[in-house]
Amino acid sequence: MQTRGIGETVMHTSNKSTMNESISVVFAGNFQDQYPSEAQLKTFRSLYRMLFKQYNIEYVEGHGDSKATACPGIHLREALSDIFNVEDIQQFQVSRYYTPIRGQLEYYRDTYEQDFKVNCMGDCLSTASNYKLKPEDALHVVACPPYNEETGVGYKFGTKIDIDSYGEVTCVDRGGAIKGNRIDVWAGIGETGLLNLKKTRGGLLNGKVTYRP
Repeated sequence: MQTRGIGETVMHTSNKSTMNESISVVFAGNFQDQYPSEAQLKTFRSLYRMLFKQYNIEYVEGHGDSKATACPGIHLREALSDIFNVEDIQQFQVSRYYTPIRGQLEYYRDTYEQDFKVNCMGDCLSTASNYKLKPEDALHVVACPPYNEETGVGYKFGTKIDIDSYGEVTCVDRGGAIKGNRIDVWAGIGETGLLNLKKTRGGLLNGKVTYRP
């Protein structure tokens, strides 16, 4: 990824009002004919989260929204359809939990029993959706509020949410205290999970649903 200075004026469109009031992100490729790579999309989403947080971006539009051009291309628009609709960004109350194991050198609340009581219900690696947690799922899966068919509020299992500091996470679990717009990020297993829990942060974070089954 190459960057220019954030305060540097660049000629990214002939629409002067847009040019003077926007930040330009340019992809390499012709996305009328080809699809953006996973690396391109991942890099852009990370950059977007950073810019949104720092500059409180109001909306995102493509080149063709300010000038008569096919850019950024139909396939890029499809791949980033959620980003081109930024009014859906909302705040989530984010917390974290982990799966303790006996014999750890350290516990969050001094003992295995205390950590188990707070972080587990029965089998610590089995979720409410019957998904079996694996080490590689750490910081990528969450417990989220149940979906209410009548009100349309909540999240079905499999829902994906792009959260500041975490990236895209998937809803696989529930919890008695997980209500409203709270999500609980699973940090992992044992001492690795405890380390992930300590080095991440919770609180109010911006997020956006990127997939709703």
